[in-house]
Amino acid sequence: MAQDVEILAAELLQEARTFLDSQPISGIDLAAEALEYARQCTNRQLEQQALELLAELSLKAGMPAQAQQFLEQLHRLPLPDTQRADILHKLGRLLLDQQRFADAEKLLAQALPQLDISDSDTLVALWTTLGIALTKQGKIQEAAHAYRQGLKVVTEETSPRRKAILYRCLGANAFSLRQYEEAFRWFQQSLQLRQQIGDKRGYAITLGNLANYYTFKGEYYRALQLLLQALDIYQELNDQVMLISAHTTLGLLFSQSRLFPQALQYFHAALQLAEKLRSLERIAKIHNNIGEVYRKQGNYRQARYHFGKALAAFTALQFTGPEKAAVLANVGLTFKAEGKLDTAERVLQLALRFFTPPTPELLVGIHIALAEIALERGAIDRAAESIDAIAPLIDDPGLWEYAAPYYRIASQIAAARHQFDKAYQQLRVAAEKEQAFQHQQQQQLFAELQFKHQLEQEQVQIATLRNQNLELLQLVEQLHTANDQLQQRSHHISNMLHLIAHDLKNPLLSIRLLFYRLQKALETGQENPQALLQQAEQLVETMQHLIAETLEQVRATPEAGLPNCTTLHLAQMIEPLVKQYMPMAKAKNVSLAVHIHDPQLTLCVIPFWVNRILDNLLSNALKYTRVGTTVTVRTFVADAQCAIAITDQGPGIAPEEQQRLFQRFTTLSAKPTGGESSSGIGLYLSQQLAALMHGRITVDSTVGVGSTFTLWFPL
Repeated sequence: MAQDVEILAAELLQEARTFLDSQPISGIDLAAEALEYARQCTNRQLEQQALELLAELSLKAGMPAQAQQFLEQLHRLPLPDTQRADILHKLGRLLLDQQRFADAEKLLAQALPQLDISDSDTLVALWTTLGIALTKQGKIQEAAHAYRQGLKVVTEETSPRRKAILYRCLGANAFSLRQYEEAFRWFQQSLQLRQQIGDKRGYAITLGNLANYYTFKGEYYRALQLLLQALDIYQELNDQVMLISAHTTLGLLFSQSRLFPQALQYFHAALQLAEKLRSLERIAKIHNNIGEVYRKQGNYRQARYHFGKALAAFTALQFTGPEKAAVLANVGLTFKAEGKLDTAERVLQLALRFFTPPTPELLVGIHIALAEIALERGAIDRAAESIDAIAPLIDDPGLWEYAAPYYRIASQIAAARHQFDKAYQQLRVAAEKEQAFQHQQQQQLFAELQFKHQLEQEQVQIATLRNQNLELLQLVEQLHTANDQLQQRSHHISNMLHLIAHDLKNPLLSIRLLFYRLQKALETGQENPQALLQQAEQLVETMQHLIAETLEQVRATPEAGLPNCTTLHLAQMIEPLVKQYMPMAKAKNVSLAVHIHDPQLTLCVIPFWVNRILDNLLSNALKYTRVGTTVTVRTFVADAQCAIAITDQGPGIAPEEQQRLFQRFTTLSAKPTGGESSSGIGLYLSQQLAALMHGRITVDSTVGVGSTFTLWFPL
């Protein structure tokens, strides 16, 4: 019985795995059933497999809380430490994603010392995850210890990616502890590893960390270059989350350098992206940043609006982290700046009572503000409490802007308590700190001016490049135009050369036939040699005229327009051509019949082109008509159009071939009846020339009967 249950559980698990990538929710049902059977037969291995699969399916289905429950059940099983460590890491990451930083800390801090594993990668990942959980709670020193523990277990076997993540976290931790040069070294090491393994996203994240370092150093332009480089990478990867981060960091950079319009531009871009992703936490943080900009500008109404938006988003998230304390502190400082001291004091006390401020700067800023409010009301003891709370922090180099106010308040408290010597000493220190602060401000101002100057220079360079690009675009456009004209010219010349090559073949053939008849006439005396020579001379003149006309067409450019049209009678167009082809017709024993319905009818055409079209149509008719038959040339008028039709009695053209008759270099199944050559270019060129004169050529053909080609012109 137990064996049957085990088999059933295994089969259900196997089937559940097939839904992993397609329908994870369906897979969860099957895996849950398999878990029940595994527990019935007390098969620990099957139970472990079922729980692992359930956790994976839950993550795929977007149910992290359910995945966490399955991982916690796995964690309680008697597993080897290697497997337990992997489960702990997954659990820790899930808790971080859910903002449950204290739970992640508790889980990892208790379990890590008990693990006995040699896998460096897993240990580094666990210590790093613990460090991140501590950092998110503002426990910077404890996080530093966790990261250092992770550093101790790094070996040559540790993957570069794990090391890169740890080094970046070490750098961020050192930066929080104001160990700026050490932070810089860690960031550089992380950056090198990211580059080696081709981790573009991680590389861009570390660029952002380095930008923070350069911002602190007052090298704003260098920071801007790094951030823009990171922004390009995120855009290439289409990483919406990190695009929000990059835009936010750029906003902070411009805010710190007091370029508020640019700061707001980047913050609003980040806000739009965050709203698209419906990321309430990011929306809250960005609203807080925008509120700070407006507060610095003295626009308190707008500042309170954005702080209110931030608080609403954090409340919707039921968020109680240090970021909410920052928003409350900003609201309190805004009320203080507006002179609403009662409201300011309540809000600032609320920020201290219920939340841990995320940074020493914020903590000191809150206490300084509370002390100033207390002094205004004469509450000396309350002011002293606030000052005493931040005494250990005030000489920190990163808090130089608060030092002078601190000692000035301390002096006022001492004076109010009649401790005049102490008040004097504190006032002297305040003056020294004020002088140091002014020196720092001058350096800050110099850095800001340098940054603005570099931005202005960059704008000038961009404007210059833009103008150069416009000039290049104009040149490229001119080159394209010239190239198009050359192509048109080349096509025009090609057409003319094909035309002359095609049209010279027929006169040459006629001359050969005349010379053949001349030779016979000299031998037999049946024909007049002088008449034959005159015909040959006329053909030579025709060829010379043809060559001259073609050269004139070649010299003409397409943009020069069409040649002038000439009014001609139909007889003028047809009779000379028929006379020219009499020798060829006689040689093939073919009759040429001409029927012109109105010899006085005139058309305005380009003579050279009409001659070439009719020459081609008539020569084709003679080529393809059968020996002993008749080729007919006739004219008629229909539908306000004049038509010249040439009919042969040749093999005809199949319907499917008629569709490509007028394509370039088309050869058909029908062959000339006298062994003549065919280039496949004549009909194409004829149709092109007809179209240029607003005419057209049509065909009517029956296989085995013959073909009629008709040239149409509007009257």
